Amino acid sequence: MTSHNGIDLDQVTQFTRLLTADPTAAQTSLRTHHRWDGSYLVTATGDELRLAGAVLPRSHIVISDRPVAFAGGDRGPVPGELVLAALAACITGQFVEQAAVRAVALESVDLACEAHLDLRGSLGIGEVQPGLQRVAVLAEVASSAEAQVLDDLLARAVSTSPVAASLSDRVELTCTLQVREREPMPGR
Repeated sequence: MTSHNGIDLDQVTQFTRLLTADPTAAQTSLRTHHRWDGSYLVTATGDELRLAGAVLPRSHIVISDRPVAFAGGDRGPVPGELVLAALAACITGQFVEQAAVRAVALESVDLACEAHLDLRGSLGIGEVQPGLQRVAVLAEVASSAEAQVLDDLLARAVSTSPVAASLSDRVELTCTLQVREREPMPGR
């Protein structure tokens, strides 16, 4: 096994060859379940990941909530913090993988994210667009590689990050309502 920065390069190479030989294998889907647990508390569970024709069961749990100052219970990050966590995790993974492929040794990689938004949009106040307006990411990397090499790796990581692309491009979003039948009240 050839490994660099904890990345199994043989597995990366094998997977890359599979996707090159059969582009349909690259079609991936993620399925999650989100349950409202009162107030602003939501529990999210990863259900499954379909990748290269395989179904990979998932069982990870993430909770989100609002701070007490915004009528929540502060039992988890706000959804925007989860978006930043997803962005940072995706860019970091791409960065480490690209470094491994190029045999660049890394000692540490830390990302700090800062997002700006106007909460009036989420409350329907005025003509303000809801959502993140801008996001800044600072990557701090410890490595013996030259700064230009690391900068190139970061640019490549961002340009190949599915989460970064989803934030910067318009993503088709559809929402459908399915109403559950209510249970009859006892004695009625």
